[in-house]
Amino acid sequence: MTTGMMIMMIIGMFVPILIFIVIIVALLTAQSDRQLINYVGTAGVNFKNYDEKFEQFYNRIKDTEQGKEIEKLRIKAREERDKKIFKAILGIGIVFSVFVLIAMVSPFLGSVIVLMFPFYIPLIIIICLIKNRKKPIKETAGGSYARQYKEYIINELIKNFEDNVNYMPLQGMPTNVYREAEFERFDRYSSDDYMELTLKNKCNAQMAEVHTEYKSTDKDGHTHYYTLFRGIFAKIDTPKPFNQTFYLRKDAMFGRRAINPASPKIKLDSPEFEKYFDVYGSNKIVAVQLLTADIMQMLVEFRNYTKIRYDLSIKDNKLYLRFFTGMMFETPSLMTAAFDKNTLYKYYKLLDFTFNLTYKIMKVIEETEY
Repeated sequence: MTTGMMIMMIIGMFVPILIFIVIIVALLTAQSDRQLINYVGTAGVNFKNYDEKFEQFYNRIKDTEQGKEIEKLRIKAREERDKKIFKAILGIGIVFSVFVLIAMVSPFLGSVIVLMFPFYIPLIIIICLIKNRKKPIKETAGGSYARQYKEYIINELIKNFEDNVNYMPLQGMPTNVYREAEFERFDRYSSDDYMELTLKNKCNAQMAEVHTEYKSTDKDGHTHYYTLFRGIFAKIDTPKPFNQTFYLRKDAMFGRRAINPASPKIKLDSPEFEKYFDVYGSNKIVAVQLLTADIMQMLVEFRNYTKIRYDLSIKDNKLYLRFFTGMMFETPSLMTAAFDKNTLYKYYKLLDFTFNLTYKIMKVIEETEY
């Protein structure tokens, strides 16, 4: 027996053992995960770091029957995923072991099998596709968990701030609405988690997650897309006509892709504020009136506390906001409880800041003569 065949035999003996160990570890993990149903969201949390209003909201939705059902769905989704992983590992282990045994019996036949290996993968994919075509379309536990997470948890989170909300997770912000804000030039656009709101001051608002990308072609002619912006974008009507332009921008965003404000840059007497933002406007007096001391403090404190970059525009009687959050309103990892406190608090703080800032700016616009 050659050294190569001995190595293959040893590997063939250890693959089933390795698979068995992986399965046992995963089952033990799944068992411990089930125990989280009764302790959802409490592990490793320092409660004094959270707002009292958030605590009230969190406790209210976490302990409902629907909340408990969503957590059970997460457990089911994780188990469903683990089963697929087990099957894949087991299948690979069995196939590999068979190859090793064949090679031990007939080295020539084993060499032929190895040479033919690149053709097996497309064949397996085709067989799986044909098999799945015959099955009726059925929502997976993971899909059901993601849907109900948004329909209940995220919907309730939004309604915690505003009552008149129409949240449509599968719809997106129209491209032309995002272009109105004149943030950047992009080549590809996608959006979801769209919502329409009527604020308490009767102003209409739209909000959604937005993803913009630019296209680049390398020297070999291959096209690649790179992210420009991914996060939350909002458009809010002003309470009365605002015939001025006002832009709050992060320094040097996107280089050539940035749309430079048509209005001139405005110098303010706040070095701390200007560390984070450039201000542009058609009227310096109006810009100073808008950026009251408490609004500037609020803008800087949120930036320091969350480390989230954001931009703001006011033009054509509309307020536009966007936050560089990455993906938002998505389910946490299946390894994490559905009511993960840190995840929900991040969403809560963003919405809280958005609505508070909006109402402060709207109040200034209402009270100021232009």
